[in-house]
Amino acid sequence: MWFIAWLEGRPIGFVGVGMHNDRDVDEMVEARGYALVEDLYVEEAYRRRGAARALMEALEKVARDADMPGIILDTGVDDSYAAARALYAALGYVDQGGVYLGGWSDPDRPGVHIVDGLTIWIKPV
Repeated sequence: MWFIAWLEGRPIGFVGVGMHNDRDVDEMVEARGYALVEDLYVEEAYRRRGAARALMEALEKVARDADMPGIILDTGVDDSYAAARALYAALGYVDQGGVYLGGWSDPDRPGVHIVDGLTIWIKPV
């Protein structure tokens, strides 16, 4: 499920939520039975205006309504993720400590693989 933030008829951000699916082993391992936040993003020109908070609050309501035990997400550890980490902390998410390496392949550049240091955050709902 995806949520879109709109301003004056224009999309300015989005966030996805994946619900626990015990038939998908990868999802089960990654989400640990919690709702999984996917790709929170707000365009830079519209940041710090409450859009990301509103998106996360909508996601949390869906997780509560679905009787999920909580919400899990990961975020980067470098300075460019400082605002995201501050938002998650302000919303009650708790950094689980430690860093793991997450990776992905760039669909626009075949053969290019990116590795990021990530931390896991959890919030019971």
